[in-house]
Amino acid sequence: MSSSAPTNRDSAGLRTTRPVGRPRIDPNESASRIAILDAAETLFAKRGFDATPTREIAKKAKVTTGLVFYYFPTKKALLKTLIEERSALPQIKALIPEAADAQEKDLRSTLQTTGRDLYDVIRGNNKMVRIVTSEVPHHRYIQRHWEDMLESVLTQLTAYLSCISGGTLPTEHTAPLARVFFSTIAFHAIFDPDHDRDRLIDELLAVVAPA
Repeated sequence: MSSSAPTNRDSAGLRTTRPVGRPRIDPNESASRIAILDAAETLFAKRGFDATPTREIAKKAKVTTGLVFYYFPTKKALLKTLIEERSALPQIKALIPEAADAQEKDLRSTLQTTGRDLYDVIRGNNKMVRIVTSEVPHHRYIQRHWEDMLESVLTQLTAYLSCISGGTLPTEHTAPLARVFFSTIAFHAIFDPDHDRDRLIDELLAVVAPA
């Protein structure tokens, strides 16, 4: 005996066919999708990508495993979506002044403000940054994302340092100083949250932009 496709009724009371194999979707699909991304972000940051089963993501998001796969065909697709939609890169780049804005500004005070803001943004996005840094060796896509992020941020920061220093920073030293400034802040924001932020920035500026 042949079986018919599952049916339901639309708002007008007419019978409609639900595609075979498609799970029943929660009324508020966007809320379910956000819950899945939130759960994946928390679990990937805590356990790592490979050690997190999809069923655990579904359990934490309080949805079915089928619904997870409805939105994200594979666990790698879920990870890729997290990187694309929740990267801290746009916020980080927005905090670094453009070289065109360097005129008549004090190097030390500007870097102090920028450094504190960078620390707060990276710290506030700690879970996503942990995911990116831990998965870089295992996923080429994330490796490219990380490299593009660093190149973009460091290029912008180097250009700004060159302009605002007014020649007090030798050209050959500017790029290394930008790398030290950013990587030191990022490291402590991610792995050493108990370190006093303002003390860290002051110690760093003593090297990068001594008074």
